[in-house]
Amino acid sequence: MLTPDDIVKYGIIGTWDRYSAVDDLFSNSEHDPYLCALMEAEYTAAGHKFDISVALGPKGKCVTQIIVFRSKEGYERYVRDGITIFDHKEI
Repeated sequence: MLTPDDIVKYGIIGTWDRYSAVDDLFSNSEHDPYLCALMEAEYTAAGHKFDISVALGPKGKCVTQIIVFRSKEGYERYVRDGITIFDHKEI
């Protein structure tokens, strides 16, 4: 779960997520949730570093979450700490 301490420590400037069908995950189709999240992050993050998490949920659904970091240093700290922050309450 994303805490205020995480936001400061890693310089997180935003997160967003979307629901998709598990069947499309890693299908390399235009509906592939991971590829859609990757394209959205590359466009929206505007040069900032980002991370994408994927969670599988009930009833054939998945959630992709994008975390955008203020700086390369915050992203590298996040990777070095080896954590995954997933801030979605319904999965």
